[in-house]
Amino acid sequence: MKHFAVKISFFLICLAALGWAESSGSYIPGKILDVQSKTRSEVLYYLVNTPVTREDPYFEVSIEAQGTVYETEFMPRHIADALPNDWQIGSPVNLRVEKHYLYLKRQDGKEVQMLVVKKTVPQGK
Repeated sequence: MKHFAVKISFFLICLAALGWAESSGSYIPGKILDVQSKTRSEVLYYLVNTPVTREDPYFEVSIEAQGTVYETEFMPRHIADALPNDWQIGSPVNLRVEKHYLYLKRQDGKEVQMLVVKKTVPQGK
């Protein structure tokens, strides 16, 4: 009887772990509401009390999914990088939401990580 209880508890733990792993990797449909290209200044060093700065580009992307609007920031790896061409305003996307990050699935199956800056409920709901 003791072995049976151990086997059942092991089975339930494995089943719960499988369900958690499957739910954390699932994508939900969403829609891009707005895309803005912006820059922010970064101080590289000071030369005789004068800051020497560099402009770093980033994108602000608003995405609506399941009744929530996510305001996100995407930092490209290189200065000349841009968002994929298929990510235009109004285009549908598949995404995965975590606590502070949002992962958009690209056409080739790779994910793009975006920092969630703000979550809001869309107007009119």
